[in-house]
Amino acid sequence: MGLVLCIFALLMCLGVPLAFSIGIASLAYFFQPNLTIMVAINKMVSMTQSFPLLAVPFFVLAGNLMNETGITKKADKICISFNRAYERRACTCELCAELPYGRHLRL
Repeated sequence: MGLVLCIFALLMCLGVPLAFSIGIASLAYFFQPNLTIMVAINKMVSMTQSFPLLAVPFFVLAGNLMNETGITKKADKICISFNRAYERRACTCELCAELPYGRHLRL
């Protein structure tokens, strides 16, 4: 496991993109001499059964779909109209409206 972290850190220091660094470092894990093919397959299959890890890409997909369809702009308008009377709360409302969608905050 230490070898994987060292490879990952080295690739990140060299400026390799994050996705490629993670992929190459994880491939290095499977080339260990004491790792059998059955153990490698078992680890890969067991990781696909993790629901929290499967939920992350779907949340990103939902955020992108909401951005493309314009739902986020409508949510912004609704939040601003609710907090129009409270000038100081508009920033909090904007923060709450933007976080679920994964967009950059406009504070």
